[in-house]
Amino acid sequence: MPELPEVETVRRGLEPWLAGARIEKVTLNRKDLRFPFPRGLKSALEGKTIGILENGKLNAAEMLHEVAALFEAMTRATGVPMQLESYQVHSIGIGADARGEANLSVRCDGVEHAGLGTSRDIIEASALAWLDVANRVIRQREAASTSLAATA
Repeated sequence: MPELPEVETVRRGLEPWLAGARIEKVTLNRKDLRFPFPRGLKSALEGKTIGILENGKLNAAEMLHEVAALFEAMTRATGVPMQLESYQVHSIGIGADARGEANLSVRCDGVEHAGLGTSRDIIEASALAWLDVANRVIRQREAASTSLAATA
């Protein structure tokens, strides 16, 4: 889906300055936000490289190498290859009770799927979101092969 013209204009203006840049230091200034910064955000971002997708959004999977490595390992372990279309994380709740929520959109076997995972650990939430889709794909494949065997 194409972005609004003003979003594309901002993307084109920022890309030469940000794409491939390394994040040296993160400062979290606002403590009074409606949703607080997720625990570990600063350390997760520092030292990472910024990648910008064509749709103008930061590609968090490129920035968070741990998540990209996680998805690759899970693909190899399950045999369910997925192409990541979008990946978003945010905080639910505040303080020590806050949880991270990971939302992703992937393409598998030519079909787009959405996954959701929630945990106190954002890497675990990301894994749960990936598994949300992988389990659905595996069940659909098994159901299709069972119906083919039943009709044979």
